[in-house]
Amino acid sequence: MNFINRLGKGKTITIIAVIIVLLIGLIFLLINKREGIYYRTYSKKSGWTSWVKNGKTCGKKGEPITAIQIKVQSKTKGNIFYDAYINGKWVESDSKDGDTLKKSKKEFKGIYVALTGDLYKKYNVYYRTRNKENDWLSWAYNGNISGNAEQSMDQIKIILKSKNELFEPSVNGAATYLNF
Repeated sequence: MNFINRLGKGKTITIIAVIIVLLIGLIFLLINKREGIYYRTYSKKSGWTSWVKNGKTCGKKGEPITAIQIKVQSKTKGNIFYDAYINGKWVESDSKDGDTLKKSKKEFKGIYVALTGDLYKKYNVYYRTRNKENDWLSWAYNGNISGNAEQSMDQIKIILKSKNELFEPSVNGAATYLNF
């Protein structure tokens, strides 16, 4: 009570209100910081990479991807689906929201990623892959193919952008897909 008596009730209430506002703001920032698209890849040599988020490079140069997990963390309803092109055909696994897509000895040659529900209405999902022959391919989006049917993917970048947000990906890569 000495603290309150020294400051006076008015100042104490103001300080408490400021602290509450700051705490609410911090909580809001922490919650929104976690929203986004997360992904990780698997290679025979190194195993699973750490989870990365929103456009960061995932995978190691020279180590072909043999599995992937992708998930969207958002309050918006919907799913993310993804499939890989392996050994001359699509896996057709209906992998979604963090499922492991094809942890095997076969190397990924291509991938597509798509959204459903309100996620699809609100966002576009962009992704690009890298291989030894073509380096980084151009950005694909919303279910289009990224990859080269004759080269193994070793890295990927994925980003989620609001449909209202302008996204002008660089076009310095090769075509989005080759030889499919």
